[in-house]
Amino acid sequence: MSIPLVVFFHRLGLKLFEVSENEEVAEFVDITSVNPPDIIENLSEFSGREVYLLASDAICHVFHHEIPSQEGHLSREFIFEQVKDKFPSHLQSSSWDYKTISTDTHTIEIIVFALTDEFQSLISNVISKLGLRIISLEPESIAVTRHSNPVLGITFGKATPPPVQNNTASNTPPTNETNSKSKIILTVIGLFVFILANFFLYYKYNQNTSNTSLTPISTVSPTPSPTLSPIVQKTWSSLSLLIENGTTKAGYAGSIAVKFEEEGIVNIKTSNASRSDYSSSKLTFKSNSLKDSYYERFSKIFSVSVSDTEVNTDLETDVVLTLGTL
Repeated sequence: MSIPLVVFFHRLGLKLFEVSENEEVAEFVDITSVNPPDIIENLSEFSGREVYLLASDAICHVFHHEIPSQEGHLSREFIFEQVKDKFPSHLQSSSWDYKTISTDTHTIEIIVFALTDEFQSLISNVISKLGLRIISLEPESIAVTRHSNPVLGITFGKATPPPVQNNTASNTPPTNETNSKSKIILTVIGLFVFILANFFLYYKYNQNTSNTSLTPISTVSPTPSPTLSPIVQKTWSSLSLLIENGTTKAGYAGSIAVKFEEEGIVNIKTSNASRSDYSSSKLTFKSNSLKDSYYERFSKIFSVSVSDTEVNTDLETDVVLTLGTL
C-alpha cells in the first residue's frame, strides 16, 4: 500500500507531504507558485495518485454555524438554506461542504467551507490535468479538530477499504462423490476427537483427586490504560486578538479592529502601544502552532512581513498586532 500523500494548498503555492504508518510527517515538495503549468510540471510524477487535499483557511470561505438540535437529521439542502446568505451570491450549492463539530441537547455546531473562486479554478485544473484521485478535501480549521497538525488531522478517521479476497479455487461445484467422502472423513475425525477428549478428562480427574492440597490461582488485575488528553487547536473565530496603536494616528487601532471583526474574529481589544514611533508593524503569536496556522490569514487582512513576526509564549492573548507607520 502506497504512503498517503497530502497536498496542502496555500495563498502562495502548495506543499506536498508524506505520512508514514507511525504518523511521521515528511515534507518533500514546496512550490511557491499558483501558476497551473508550474504546479503541473512539478507534480507530474504523482499523476494518477490518491491524495488528500488540505486547503489553507486563507483560500477558503470558512465559518462556524449553530443549528438547534430539534431539527433532527441535517440534509445538505437544509444546511444550504441556513447558510447561503453568508456565501458569495454566485456560489453553487455543490461547491461547499461542512463537518459536524459537536452536538448537545440544544445545538449542533458545524463548520461550513468553500474554496474561493481563484483556488476553486486552480485546484480543479490541477486535478484534471494530473488525474489525481481525491480521498478528501477540507480546510485547516476542520482538519485540526482531529489533530493539532492539520496534515495528520486530514488523514485521521478515514475508513480503509476491505482487502480483496484472492480466491484461486475452482468455481466448479463439488460432485456428490466428493461430498460423500468429505462427510465420512469428518465423521471419523469427530469420533476420534470425542474419544481423545474423554480420555483426557478422565486422566485429569484422577490426577486432581490424588492431590492433598490445591494451589489457588492468583488473579492478576489488568493495568488500566492511561487516558490521553485531546490536543485542542484554536479556531480562527475563537482567537483572542490585541491591537496596539504604535503611531500618533488617533483611532488607528479601532479602524483596523473593524477589518478583523468582518473576517470573523470577535474577541478583539485595542490599546496604545508602549511607544508611538513604530516604523513598521509587528505581529506576535503566543505559540508556533498559532503562527504556522494563521500567519498567512493575518497578513492577507493586514500586511506584516515575516521578519516582523515572532512568537512570545508569555502573551495574555493569542495574538498581538502592533501597528506601525509603514
